[in-house]
Amino acid sequence: MAKQGALLIEARAAFHASLMGSVLTMDSNGVPTNADKANRASVAIAKGIVERIGKHTASDNLAGQSSGNQFEEICREYVEHTFLKLGHLRPGIWTVSKGVGGGRLGIARFDQYTHLEALDQLAKQNPELAAALGGDYLIKPDVVIYREPEPDSSLNATGAIVSPNEARYTGLRASNSSAPIAYASISCKWTLRSDRAPERPLEGLNLVRNREGDCRTLP
Repeated sequence: MAKQGALLIEARAAFHASLMGSVLTMDSNGVPTNADKANRASVAIAKGIVERIGKHTASDNLAGQSSGNQFEEICREYVEHTFLKLGHLRPGIWTVSKGVGGGRLGIARFDQYTHLEALDQLAKQNPELAAALGGDYLIKPDVVIYREPEPDSSLNATGAIVSPNEARYTGLRASNSSAPIAYASISCKWTLRSDRAPERPLEGLNLVRNREGDCRTLP
């Protein structure tokens, strides 16, 4: 019986194979699909990535939206396959999801960011406030990891730990809030134009800045 390799090694190999079998190809001129074909350095870097990952095929490029969606799903599958294997270190009900639903508000469905929905409603009623706030707080993650709040039956599984008289604000407790708890937001961009480069760190900073920081947050 063949010895099984480490999960992360095998998962990474499967991740690369998924990329090579779908979004990461080369056109008839030998330009990888994630390169800016008008930029010599971009093409060289992309070719180097392809060579390090494995065999490539020649294929027509997918439409930008199609390749982006497919890349997000490949990333989601990789994170789900690896992250959930660490359940013994992070007990609870965890989900790795592509997108978060909730329409325009996105991140506001999570416990740490539910206040953004009220802020959005105020901005709709006040054009001056809307202009001052902009729309940067309405983050819509490509892939998100989140945890469901726990019922008291789980919290008290080993004995009477909490009662209705304490821990009345923590989002970890389902009796306080039904909103899931965001753990990680993953931005998946198949290509990175120079005009989009500043958006990624800005998105991360906005997630930190707008996160509700009182005792409702996960310890």
